[in-house]
Amino acid sequence: MVRRFTWRDNRILYKRKSDFFFFLIFTVFGNSSLRKIYERDIWWSDKWNPMDYGRNYDFTKPFFQQFKEMLLEIPIPAHTVYNMVNSDYSAGSNNLKNCYLLFMSTNCEDSTYGSELNRTKDSFDVNRVDFSEFCYESFKLQELRTINVHLANIS
Repeated sequence: MVRRFTWRDNRILYKRKSDFFFFLIFTVFGNSSLRKIYERDIWWSDKWNPMDYGRNYDFTKPFFQQFKEMLLEIPIPAHTVYNMVNSDYSAGSNNLKNCYLLFMSTNCEDSTYGSELNRTKDSFDVNRVDFSEFCYESFKLQELRTINVHLANIS
């Protein structure tokens, strides 16, 4: 986990300037990161050309030195989110509606302060919750019907 978090921590959002338009954005990369950060929609757009960062391999320099230089020069998206409706302050998530500070979650609605949620509604301050609703301060919950389906598939 420490090795993975040296690249980014999906559970914290930082406010920093975009390296494209230089306005403040929310990102999973802190101000101390040397990486160039573009807002997600800009990164996926045609407003910049990734081919501009191509280069020939220099056999006189060590590979990892060239790799580091390339990593620091090529921009990356501020965070990964897809199909969000009124859920701007989330990261590593998709298909969220009216959610706030959800991380690594999918298909959730009207939920706040959570991580690793799946198909969860109207929940607050929960982690690792699947197919549930109206939960508060919960950890590792899964709908009983889903558990029975898994057990039936095993036997």
